[in-house]
Amino acid sequence: ELPYDGVAAVSGADLVLERPFPWCSAGAEFFALGGVGVALGAGADLIVFGSESGDISFVEKVSRIDVSPENVSAETGAGTAAASVYASYGLAPCANDRLGAEYMKASRRLGREVSFDAVRRIGTASASELRRLIYDGGTSAAGEYIPDAAKKVLPPVSDVTCGRLEELEYLYFRLYRKRDDDACFEGTGGVAERLVRAAGEATSSTDFFRCAATKKYTASRLRRAALFDLLGVKKDDLISPPSETLLLAANAVGREYLSKLDGPLSVVTKPSLLQSELCRRADDLYVSCRRDGGRAGDYSRAVPYIK
Repeated sequence: ELPYDGVAAVSGADLVLERPFPWCSAGAEFFALGGVGVALGAGADLIVFGSESGDISFVEKVSRIDVSPENVSAETGAGTAAASVYASYGLAPCANDRLGAEYMKASRRLGREVSFDAVRRIGTASASELRRLIYDGGTSAAGEYIPDAAKKVLPPVSDVTCGRLEELEYLYFRLYRKRDDDACFEGTGGVAERLVRAAGEATSSTDFFRCAATKKYTASRLRRAALFDLLGVKKDDLISPPSETLLLAANAVGREYLSKLDGPLSVVTKPSLLQSELCRRADDLYVSCRRDGGRAGDYSRAVPYIK
């Protein structure tokens, strides 16, 4: 079967690099830092992103507004408070425009000059909608959003269940978590304690996050906190851009480009060569969520798709 990373190469990408864990699972600020860090480390001079507005000058304005948690914290919830800050400037950015703004902030934070462009999203489902379509009805259910070249080679949806992850997180917070440790990222400010209480109150894993939910903390914040606590992710693991990345796929053009790459970013060809213990933990957690099970280290032997 052709891996999902290979589908990108078949569809026109010369080179596919990983945004590694934990940046790939972080909130917008650090998600952007991870992606921009890898792109700049690989020598990119232009970063293009999907956008509801398609207006790069609009996204630039959004990127200049400070909506950090310290400035927008409110009982109504961080998302609502941030929207209020944007509204005070006469702006109402949608999700992808806000993420694009974070990409711009990340480049400034890293002190690197790079150009940006915004491609307007037209008739495209959100990532959440696409996941729901694929998990409910397979890749054919999302066919209208998949390029024709990819349809011919796209493998079946991975046999992984999110319910299994929720079960593991539920049992962890109910049985194993140290009650006096609040150091994991996203678990500060009483979030970790709330998850512990919710695990004690919930009667099942499906009830776990419902019991933890509040207006102050978004569902995504609670899920990130649970995942990062389970895997031991600290803020220090995220505040700098990735120093290494995994090669996922490449064609002849991409391989030639890599051969000339000379910079601080290390590009490795196998997960077993990564120095990050967090990446290994995340891979093994993913294996544990497969319906057919798997052994620890199953993903360490994966190889990139070379077209």
